[in-house]
Amino acid sequence: MHRNLEEELDKERGIVKGLVAEIDYKNHKLCQLQLDLDETNRQLREVVNDLMEAISSRDKSSSELDRLYKESSAYVRCLKNEITMQRQFMGQMTVQREFYTREINNLKHANRSLRKNEEKQTKKFKLLSEELKELRAQNEIKRKTLTDDIERTERACKTKELMPLAKELEEEPGASMNDGECGLKECLQLTEKLEECNSCDDQGNSSVNVMDLSIVEPIENSQTLDLIEFSGCLSTELDELKMDLKKKEDELKEKEEDLQNLESCYNVLITKEYTSNQQMQQAREELISGLQNILTNRTSFAIKRMGELDHKSFYEACLLKFPNEDWEDKAAKLCSFWEENLKDPHWHPFKKEIIRGQQQETIDDGDEKLKELRKEYGDIVYSAVTTALQELNEYNASGRYPVPEIWNVKEGRKASLKEIVHYLLMKGLRRIQSRNTILEKEI
Repeated sequence: MHRNLEEELDKERGIVKGLVAEIDYKNHKLCQLQLDLDETNRQLREVVNDLMEAISSRDKSSSELDRLYKESSAYVRCLKNEITMQRQFMGQMTVQREFYTREINNLKHANRSLRKNEEKQTKKFKLLSEELKELRAQNEIKRKTLTDDIERTERACKTKELMPLAKELEEEPGASMNDGECGLKECLQLTEKLEECNSCDDQGNSSVNVMDLSIVEPIENSQTLDLIEFSGCLSTELDELKMDLKKKEDELKEKEEDLQNLESCYNVLITKEYTSNQQMQQAREELISGLQNILTNRTSFAIKRMGELDHKSFYEACLLKFPNEDWEDKAAKLCSFWEENLKDPHWHPFKKEIIRGQQQETIDDGDEKLKELRKEYGDIVYSAVTTALQELNEYNASGRYPVPEIWNVKEGRKASLKEIVHYLLMKGLRRIQSRNTILEKEI
């Protein structure tokens, strides 16, 4: 009995020892797990801190990108507004320049007319002056003649005292006509003239006054007075023409100064526009260089080589035309041939037409090369060649080789700088948002 109890007690002791050992083992394992948990928590905290820092930096990058996008958009808008304003101002300057040019031409024409009129009036004035001088000379001759007549008359008056002696000489028979007879007869004739003048003078004026009037009369005749009056009027008109001419010359000088100022402003604006266009072109070239390996045919924008032939059209046309021959080789040769034609600067199959009020260059359908191409290979190849021609003429007319350009695939046109910047910034923001979402899910 006692032995059975000891055996049971030993069993119980063994069970207790096993339980104690198991408890110790589990306690040890629990401690180990606690240590592992602490280490895991520490690592998780570090990861969380790193993730929080990454999220914070991403947020900063997102804010920076947003700021850059806004600044770039504002800069592009400012550039566009400045270019628009410059173009409007240049248009106004062009209108004003044309107006001032017309005004200056009109003033020059008026100036020439005034000068011609002045020359005519000057010539006329010279002719009238010469005529007036001649009339004055004639009047002077008449004055001298009348003065001589007066002196003769005065001498004749003195001969009245010799009248009785003259009569006695006439009554003397056989009197010879000597040298004094002619002088006496002349004195008698002048005496008779003087008596006639005295008899006609009802007012009691003397013969000397009558002769004075006869001297003044030629000077005051109507023709001479008209000439003198016309000469004065002509001088006045000539002075007025000179004043008007001077006024027009001053106006012309002022207009020329305004035109020079406008031309200087116009040149400054052209320089500014050229600088702005250069900056935009440089920015565009940098974007094209940076996006060469990013943009694909699946994106909204792609890099398109403007002026490059579409080889697919040539292959399709040659496949239809030479189905049983080596059409690929023929298509490659045909492409090479037309690429060389496109590079030829002497071949310019364009014609000028007025479209919407502007002169533009369009494809000349009558060009012999294009007509032959269309006839032999159809509209597909013809369209590919003419499209490449138009693109070369628009984007690189001087070089005649393809150039890269960012192309809006959806709308089939050249992408604007604003569209490209917006696309890139939105793409960057979407990437940042997707990364932030992934990080949040991992946390």
